[in-house]
Amino acid sequence: MTWRTSTGASKLLELQYAIRAPRAAWQEVAQPTAQQRRALALACVEAIAWFHDAGLVIGDISQANVLWSLSPGPAVHFLDCDGFRQVGRTAVQAQAGTPDWNDPLAPSIEATVDTDA
Repeated sequence: MTWRTSTGASKLLELQYAIRAPRAAWQEVAQPTAQQRRALALACVEAIAWFHDAGLVIGDISQANVLWSLSPGPAVHFLDCDGFRQVGRTAVQAQAGTPDWNDPLAPSIEATVDTDA
């Protein structure tokens, strides 16, 4: 779940590289096909459902907190999990958030299963 830049540096393959228009600096990132994008979206949905079924709220889902890979098959991996907590329990620390990734209809910043969705 990494890629190499033209200078040889290794970078995490964050979700932003699959959902945003490609930039010149990202030319080494192989862009997923439409079918692969659907598979990655489904992998995200399944992972979020798995966490929710386990009784967890994720809280800070964003383009920088999800890694992806197409090999050997479409897969995702969640990062920055310090905001995860059990449903109904208070957070251990203040809930982090990513600008413009919050639910605009949520009445507060407290993460819930609904705001994850």
